[in-house]
Amino acid sequence: MGTSFTRETSLRFGVFSVDVGRHLLYRNGRRVPLQEKPFRILMMLLERPGDLLTRDDIRKQLWPDGTFVDFNEGIDTALKKLRLALGDSAQNPIFVETIPRRGYRFIAPVTPGASDLPRTPELDVVPRPRDTTASVSRSSRKYLLVVLAAVVVMVGAYGFYRRTLRPHDLDLRRVQMTRLTDNGQVQVVAISPDGRYLAYARGDEIRQSLWLQDIAARTDRQVLSEGPGFHGLTFSPDGDSLYVLRSDTKDPAFKYLYLLPTRGGDIRKLITDVDSPVSFSPDGKQFVYERCVPPRKYIEVKVANADGTNDHVLTLIQDGSAMLYQPGPNWSPDGQNIAIPVVLANHQLRWVIDLVSAKDGTIREIFSTPRFLGRPVWLAGGKTLLFPHVDNAAQRYQLWTISFPEGRAQPLTHDLADYGSDLDMTRDGHSFATANVSLLTQPWIAPASDLSQAHPVTSDAFPIRTIAEAPDGKLVITNAENVGWLMYTDGSQRTRLAEIQPAYEPAGCGRFLLFRVDNEDARLVRLDQDGSDPTVLAHGEIDSPACSADHKSVFYYTWDPPQKIWRVPLEGGTPQKVAEGLGDLLAQTIDASPDGQYLVYPYTQFGRVPSEGWKLAVIPVNGGPPLKQFPVPSEAGGVKVRWSSTGKGLQYVVTENGVSNIWEQPLSGGRPKALTRFTSGQIFYFTWTLDRTRMLMARGSENRDAVLLRDLQLR
Repeated sequence: MGTSFTRETSLRFGVFSVDVGRHLLYRNGRRVPLQEKPFRILMMLLERPGDLLTRDDIRKQLWPDGTFVDFNEGIDTALKKLRLALGDSAQNPIFVETIPRRGYRFIAPVTPGASDLPRTPELDVVPRPRDTTASVSRSSRKYLLVVLAAVVVMVGAYGFYRRTLRPHDLDLRRVQMTRLTDNGQVQVVAISPDGRYLAYARGDEIRQSLWLQDIAARTDRQVLSEGPGFHGLTFSPDGDSLYVLRSDTKDPAFKYLYLLPTRGGDIRKLITDVDSPVSFSPDGKQFVYERCVPPRKYIEVKVANADGTNDHVLTLIQDGSAMLYQPGPNWSPDGQNIAIPVVLANHQLRWVIDLVSAKDGTIREIFSTPRFLGRPVWLAGGKTLLFPHVDNAAQRYQLWTISFPEGRAQPLTHDLADYGSDLDMTRDGHSFATANVSLLTQPWIAPASDLSQAHPVTSDAFPIRTIAEAPDGKLVITNAENVGWLMYTDGSQRTRLAEIQPAYEPAGCGRFLLFRVDNEDARLVRLDQDGSDPTVLAHGEIDSPACSADHKSVFYYTWDPPQKIWRVPLEGGTPQKVAEGLGDLLAQTIDASPDGQYLVYPYTQFGRVPSEGWKLAVIPVNGGPPLKQFPVPSEAGGVKVRWSSTGKGLQYVVTENGVSNIWEQPLSGGRPKALTRFTSGQIFYFTWTLDRTRMLMARGSENRDAVLLRDLQLR
């Protein structure tokens, strides 16, 4: 319901007050400068708190018909100024929430409140100064004593608040980081409640073995041999057992929960189809986990007894994206709530932390961001939640905290470390285990006639994630921080593409460059070949832009289930649906054939035990049932697929024993064969040059080692 304003109205929200009649904004009684258009947007939001304010509503109010101006840029600029004045964040909003592709909403409580507004200047009476030689009157002395007594009481109360009531901050000055492994292949970690043991999975993304380390003695022993990858490790509260999530032999995306005695014994399967690590209730009798249900677009929060019996649904997280493995829940020390990071897919992928009531399953969202979140832990006392969060600028996992009951979220670390998404804590809250990550990659080029003749483009260390060819023959890359760059094929004259960040999946198309830019919402962005004039072609949960053979359109797929393949004109226009993806998960890449007749994409299906694994589907470029389908080995992971330079085969990366090579599946059928012969390193991305005479690769290694954080104390 809207708020009726009068000239005398004043409003309060948080520490702010608004004098509606005089168009003034105050923070704790102090004037906050705010220009006309940002203030008018604020008033529109305050008039309908909790309701949607569309960009078209803003345009009509601020720029009446006949005004010639870039409305989108004007609105964006005004909102940035408003958020700056409020100290608000688009990623973690306190006041103004962005509703992707729709508009904005004021989310803080708004109440009438004239009491804290300053008096108007005409009412401020300034007494004339008294004669400096006159003595202070007895009444003045009494008044001064009263004021001093009040100050003493306030200081004492503030000290009590500082010691006992205020949200605790974490003291980083005494933090000790100790590396526990040096193999560079640690994928997931867990630490025993007493801090004696570290469990970790070792290997590449697909095949791993499980190890247990005595931290004090620094001795390691293998407890499970190499096989399908591990995705979540949790010690039982008594430390005698390890709850292990492991992939199906044919499908890395389908997982089972096993129980493994830490002192030796048989491993036992507890539950089929689990999509997160488990977390135990304070009494150790139950655990909670997540199960994704892709076709129905929700995530089940499930609770089971410690032995896997009485497995039941506690609640459903609606619009939960079931396309990704979940970082995992954490049960609060008082047993009342469960903190769950999850991806919501409703016109935009958005990471949130939900608090789920362990009693009745009610859900309360306490944090929201477009960036990746990791597994949270409750610090001792349950008043603070510690969690990994990808930094916007550097694209590394840093540590954040949320204090309760205030719900105040803030970054804890600002350093060069990448703390990874997997975080675990000892029972006393004095030690934390995680995996520290560093990326070491280079651009490589190989002739189409013989991919085994690949060689690095540069000799210096310039870590990259993706690579493509620009229309003018330069290389366009994204680095470890997902910043776009242009450079010559010898690595010289690097130029940063400052207009877009974070940038993913570059591609050349005609006279343009293409990127997926994933900020407040995912966008398919077209740029001129020098990186200028960014133009948005499509919004939404988009992924994997691929140029058509005639360079007139761009294909991409969307994450929102059921997943679909789309085509949008390169010059701009309305996207058109090409086809609905097969199976339950379409991921990694799609690609158009050189002759322009076909598309290829990978897919998998959940819920079949044993899993049928990943397949490649070849469909007509205008949609229709698949013309051909091919199984791919489990070592291909999520399957990055490209058409061969001739269009007679499908190429993808297979990683075995930590080494990646490119394989080709003939379109005519038969067994796939290896095209490269690398004996070390991994291929993180590959694509063809525009004329398909050379293949470009991002090759190198991702070093991942377990680290121990100690003395992360509350102060």
